[in-house]
Amino acid sequence: YLSFIFLFEFGRRLLGLTNKNVDWRILPIIYFIIFSISLLFNNFWVTIDILIGYFVRVPGGIMAGVGFFLYYNFEKKNLIQLNVKKYFYIAGAALLAWSFFCGMVRTKGDFFPANILNIESFFLAVNIPVYIFRSIFALIVTWALIGILKIFNWEAKERLKKAKRKLEDQNLELEKLNELKSEFLRRASHELKTPLISIKGFSDLILSSYTDQLDPVIISNLREINDGCERLQNIINNLLKTSRLESPDLEPKLKNEDLSFLIKFCVHELQTLAKRRNQSIKLEIQDEIYVNMEKEEIHDVLSNLLINAIKYTPPMGKIEIKTELQDNSVVVSVIDNGIGFTNEQKNRIFQQFGKIERYGQGLDLGIDGTGLGLYISKRIVELHGGKVWMESEGKNKGASFYFTLPTVK
Repeated sequence: YLSFIFLFEFGRRLLGLTNKNVDWRILPIIYFIIFSISLLFNNFWVTIDILIGYFVRVPGGIMAGVGFFLYYNFEKKNLIQLNVKKYFYIAGAALLAWSFFCGMVRTKGDFFPANILNIESFFLAVNIPVYIFRSIFALIVTWALIGILKIFNWEAKERLKKAKRKLEDQNLELEKLNELKSEFLRRASHELKTPLISIKGFSDLILSSYTDQLDPVIISNLREINDGCERLQNIINNLLKTSRLESPDLEPKLKNEDLSFLIKFCVHELQTLAKRRNQSIKLEIQDEIYVNMEKEEIHDVLSNLLINAIKYTPPMGKIEIKTELQDNSVVVSVIDNGIGFTNEQKNRIFQQFGKIERYGQGLDLGIDGTGLGLYISKRIVELHGGKVWMESEGKNKGASFYFTLPTVK
């Protein structure tokens, strides 16, 4: 009997797909009312089989049969190209016939319609047992449903194939665009580098050879030119490094190096910059931490993180560098009490050109940069088999940057 209840619910839901404006949940209520009234005039409660036949099988089969007709017409634009009309119509007609033979033609009873239309009267009329018709139409329904499911399965596979081909084409196009972008960055950077070297070279020559012959204003302007050249040189170097790091064949040249020595070296290099901003740098690191690394690359990572901490921490701020040895790796952390990051900013900072603009916020910060430093650092660490992440409780609550590297036992 449970299968007939499922048929009833299937028919109701199928009708619901064809007309969203009708609340088909009202059908069980209507049938309950009809059933209650019918009990006053008929003996439907004689057996559960009779109750299920008249009030579940028949309406369920009718709703499902009509539903197949309506659903095909409702989705005709999408289904017509699949050539499934015959399956929907045959399934609908067979379900209507099945609901008649299986639901209406029941055991003889002393109530309507069982006293007129029943198994015995049907056999006397056609001389064929009703169960033959039930079986035939059940097989027809099964055949039609299998046909529908096969075509739907084929159509779903075709859609998946088309979607896959489309994604592959899009990925190929994106790869080409990415290669084009990398090539453009590489060529543009090289083209910019040549005149930049000339400009800086001549300004250095003038400053070193003719300082005593030049006006102080001119000397100041030349020094500004030099500073601008250095900033532009850093930008060009970052662009070139980004282009190089995007190569799929790139592998770092690993050597067994002392990471703790490299950290101290980077701090010594940038100590003057921190002192200019009256900032303190505190070290809490172990001695002789040996890792397989390309020293120049990890130097860039440490410098990027430390420079960012100095730039984005206001004067009188505090910066800490720590190391923590784990089973097979070392965790390096650069912690500051600077301006911090919002959740939205945290999602951007490791992306290419993910620079967070700080202009017009009344902050005494170093604001130079392209937003490539953290992206480069992330790529370098990942190529070394480590990972990079950051933590910040929010704006003006500082930030902690972490990266890991495999250690040498």
